[in-house]
Amino acid sequence: NTLPPATDFKTGGKAFGIKSGKTGELAGGQYGKVNLEYDSTLKLSAGTYYFDSLTVGAESSFIFDLSGGAINLFIKDNVNIGSNFDFEMLNGTANDIYTETKGNWTQGAWGEWFGTLFASGANSNLHFNQDSKLGGTFIARKNIQLDLGSTVVAMPEETAKVPVPGSLPLLTIGLASLALLRRRIAR
Repeated sequence: NTLPPATDFKTGGKAFGIKSGKTGELAGGQYGKVNLEYDSTLKLSAGTYYFDSLTVGAESSFIFDLSGGAINLFIKDNVNIGSNFDFEMLNGTANDIYTETKGNWTQGAWGEWFGTLFASGANSNLHFNQDSKLGGTFIARKNIQLDLGSTVVAMPEETAKVPVPGSLPLLTIGLASLALLRRRIAR
């Protein structure tokens, strides 16, 4: 089987960064180096994005808002994503996300990535550290490395996490009640 051809694209533009603990948003367009510090969040909406490189600190997240359509990311150089990376999709599915890098992709442990991911450079590799959760299609010109405990599934649906207020205390009360009921029955 032959791999698809690399997309011909140009990057360049103003660098973009988000400080630790902050949230930022980008509109489609061309950017220089994109750098997210520790525990930061980047929100992307429908459109096409061109980055020189992408560096993401540990415990950071991307929110892909697909309500307006597909999101395409093109990165000229390397991508380095820290551990515990969280990936959220709103109003769409992984089928609506395409990412391509001409460099190498390295992602830390316990991270997520969904959609189609193509390392299209002549020597490009994909490396996902332990316990990564991946969904979609992953292609590399050279190698794909999945460390221990990593999983790849078919294209997932929305991943937005909807917190249920008070659910943990209710679960605890329910389990305690069940244990008490079981104790009474055993007598």
